[in-house]
Amino acid sequence: MALHASKLLGVALGLIWLGGCAAATDGPGDPDEGVGQSERRDLKLSKGAPPGSCAAKTGAKYCGGKSKKGACWCDAACAQYGDCCADADAVCNLVPPGSECAAGACGPALGMPIKLCPDGVHTAGPTGKCLKNTDGTCGWEISTCPPEQQFCGGIAAFPCPAGKVCVDNPNDSCDPNNGGADCGGICVDAPPPAPKNSCAGHCGGVSADKSCYCDSLCKGYGDCCGDYAAACGPRTPVSGGCAKNRGDTCSTDADCATGGCGGDLCFNPAMGGGISTCECTAPTNVAGCGCVAGKCSWYK
Repeated sequence: MALHASKLLGVALGLIWLGGCAAATDGPGDPDEGVGQSERRDLKLSKGAPPGSCAAKTGAKYCGGKSKKGACWCDAACAQYGDCCADADAVCNLVPPGSECAAGACGPALGMPIKLCPDGVHTAGPTGKCLKNTDGTCGWEISTCPPEQQFCGGIAAFPCPAGKVCVDNPNDSCDPNNGGADCGGICVDAPPPAPKNSCAGHCGGVSADKSCYCDSLCKGYGDCCGDYAAACGPRTPVSGGCAKNRGDTCSTDADCATGGCGGDLCFNPAMGGGISTCECTAPTNVAGCGCVAGKCSWYK
């Protein structure tokens, strides 16, 4: 196939550049510098990768431009034009995980059947998309059916299996808090059990399992939790900047929560909503939000 006029111009310019820089024998002098796109490219119709590499023997890379030898490219547009070097993605990481890989990267299409899920809406099987994995390889995407929701509760009080609890189904019209005493529910994974003999999240009061204390009196009574010193050691309140405290009273850390537009507010939800002026995100120079001297506060 004859080269387009712009292609010939690009080749001529490339030769002039090489002639003026005879010492540069491997293309760009620095990795990732690449060779800029100064020529218009024609769509490549063949399926195989054109000759050339995105990496030089010296370790330099041609990312962002064209390889030194051959007719392949190492830029973000190469997938669109079909002229990527075979090692373009491996060298230049052009395709982020989860994005579609270049045509042919996954090999032959999978012969798996596509099945309708029990919910009658979703399907399971190959989607036809060749996607990049987190390890850099490409593979065919295979969809699976969403987990089935198991009915529980209701008039018959159907139980959930071990490891699950029954909660209200938000997608039905029955509200247990609005006259729906016999509403059915769905089974969900049970929350992890509260840590035993721990002050985590309960400084200033009693532990979650009620087995020990986390307040300033526990040392005198000898009933402190094992991690009292580590979890509830001296705290210095922090305020100002993006560390915003509303001054709500509290008894334990469990009374305090973060909120506001960007998570910048430390407050007690029982005393009102967490509203802030939206110019901040959560502070980064703090240890946490908790009950400090009877007030919900960011602290170090």
